[in-house]
Amino acid sequence: MSKKMFMPLRRLHGRIDDYVKDKHMIIKAYNNSKKLSKSQKTVNEDYPVDFVVLWVDGNDPEWLAEKSKYQKNDAVIKKDNTAARFRNWDNFQYWFRAVEKYAPWVRYVYLVTWGHTPIWLNKEHPKLKIIQHKDFIPQKYLPTFSCNPIQLNLWRIEGLSEHFVSFEDDIFITKPLKKSDFFYNGLPKDCAIAKPEFPHGNMDTWEHQLFNVAGIINSSFEIKKAIANNPEKWFSYKYGDYIKYNVRAYEDNKIMGMYYTHLAGPNRKSIIGEVWNEIGEQLDKTCMNKFRTMSDLIGQVFRLWGLFKGDFEPVENTYYGIAGNIIPGNLEFFKDRILSEKYKMICVNDSDQLKTEDFEQVKNQLLKVLDAKYPEKSSFEL
Repeated sequence: MSKKMFMPLRRLHGRIDDYVKDKHMIIKAYNNSKKLSKSQKTVNEDYPVDFVVLWVDGNDPEWLAEKSKYQKNDAVIKKDNTAARFRNWDNFQYWFRAVEKYAPWVRYVYLVTWGHTPIWLNKEHPKLKIIQHKDFIPQKYLPTFSCNPIQLNLWRIEGLSEHFVSFEDDIFITKPLKKSDFFYNGLPKDCAIAKPEFPHGNMDTWEHQLFNVAGIINSSFEIKKAIANNPEKWFSYKYGDYIKYNVRAYEDNKIMGMYYTHLAGPNRKSIIGEVWNEIGEQLDKTCMNKFRTMSDLIGQVFRLWGLFKGDFEPVENTYYGIAGNIIPGNLEFFKDRILSEKYKMICVNDSDQLKTEDFEQVKNQLLKVLDAKYPEKSSFEL
């Protein structure tokens, strides 16, 4: 590792020589991470892994009627829970086609829904478990129209395996995957990079929620100690230049946030249960909100908790794939990446940037791309 890694820290502090001992520790950890990576052997990941996917039919009149009862009197909630969060892209069948084609080893697929299901779904499929919100979310939190209480309570699903991967319905697998692509020796594969999501203009709700999680982590862990307990994982050569952010977090003994990509991620129920035991009161407050709010905690808190406990296996920041907002004019960006097998996954995210008048055209264009990628029906379809 060159001295370039320390240049940003020198410019910020002007005192890199004040902690030469720690600098040597970081360099040693970086070099050791290479040796550890080369010495890794194939591990028999002999345990079940389930997929969990969240889906909502934004056109269901019964669901819309219930949603309107709780939303109509709150202007702030309306502003942050627009139609773009619930629009139906009519492409969920391609999610199942991708799973069957590229991850046939999955034990069960848990479809989490308000109560409705796609009309084309084969409900009798032996790998399919249809789970309604009322089946696992405590009654006091229902009904909910926010993904946050849903994701915070997934671990309560009866029968769900200790190791599971959580998806949203706009995240598609794009190449063959193995169980070991998500877990190594039972630990989630992830990148621990203390790079915050800096706000662009006015902070949106999502950015507030990321900072909320950072605050919980800062108050629950001694950051410097947590990093020093697993230096090879925090100063892994796989992070490249991003290591500089971890050097800064180590010296400051706090984080402003962590690197995040909006893709499916590996989870362990035991970690989630531990977080609920430690900060259940804060999680309870989020779950009481019917819609997303700026004060919410999000599922990222479970991921970061595992990182600071050292319960992860380091991977590159682009390891799982890419995510982006789909808008008129950038379909080619998604087309090239969906049709290739360069990435493990891709998230085609809806947003308010896609205006209502452009929605149907963009949706039809995307459907053509997905049909070219996944042309054959899966056994999850009637």
